[in-house]
Amino acid sequence: MTDYTNEHNDLKFAYKQDSTNPLIANQLAIASMEVNDYLEAFKLFKRNAEINPSEQSLSNLAYFYFHEGEPEIESGGWINREEDAILLLERVMLLNPKSEVPSAMLGQFYFAKERWNEAKSALERSFSVKPTFLNQYNLAASLFQLGQLEEASEYYWKAHQVKNECYSYWALYYYAICKIKTGSYPKEAIEELVRSMDDKNSEIDKEGLADIYYELDQYTNVVNAYEGTKLWVSPDWVLRYLYANVQCGFLDKAKDILNNALVKINEELISCITDEDEDFTPEDRERYKLELEADKRDYLRGYDDILHLNYRPSMNFTAYVESKCYLFGCKRHDNPDFLES
Repeated sequence: MTDYTNEHNDLKFAYKQDSTNPLIANQLAIASMEVNDYLEAFKLFKRNAEINPSEQSLSNLAYFYFHEGEPEIESGGWINREEDAILLLERVMLLNPKSEVPSAMLGQFYFAKERWNEAKSALERSFSVKPTFLNQYNLAASLFQLGQLEEASEYYWKAHQVKNECYSYWALYYYAICKIKTGSYPKEAIEELVRSMDDKNSEIDKEGLADIYYELDQYTNVVNAYEGTKLWVSPDWVLRYLYANVQCGFLDKAKDILNNALVKINEELISCITDEDEDFTPEDRERYKLELEADKRDYLRGYDDILHLNYRPSMNFTAYVESKCYLFGCKRHDNPDFLES
């Protein structure tokens, strides 16, 4: 692990010699974060943005605002400044940034606020400057949330072609989901996802494959994928597993799955009552108890509906963005200063 203490001290000396140099100020702010002096980092980022407002200084302050906030001196805590981060990046857009980073960051921040259309526009702008895995993947996620699945599949596929340090197999996964939802059978994508099980870097597990098989009504494959899973029981996936077993004619196994889920719920209910953790407040305890009881009712009602009403539990897919460090000049992540890029 790199020791940033010496670098931090060297930069402090350089800053004293030339406190208006934007690159030195930026490097010292980042080094201050590396040595956990976030208050000093905030002061440096903020001052740099005030006296040297630029694509880099405003973007870095926005990044800090969104992820850390602003210190509140009286309480010693930190205040949420996510909206201020967005406003700063909107200001950067008026500068017609030459880097893809500010608009990529803005698109991610809009996405976090569920402002899908604005996220789409910002990420399209980032893509037009320089296509990357992240701006294509996150643009696809925005389109997915807007229900524009054909276009989303195109950008998920483009992102899948970019195999760099930011790559995620979720691009291929959501590409397959988009294709299925729009009436296609993504055979090659599914085969590649199956092969990805042998890749230690793959984020897709057998349960993820089960979701795809479920959407394709391939219930034998669903049963095989879920076999031996040790996920925390929840009505969301357990009822789909039950349904798949019933469709395959495995009624006794479906009953066993239900009973095992109910046993685990009852164990949690007992633990909820007897847990002596002081951080587990009476309100938290009561809230958790009500959630468990609701899950229990959902299991029983869902199982009965599956057997007698041919109820098919649905799968609700939600897209998510991928992220990275967007700080210009961050040496830990090999991010160049924009002025040097």
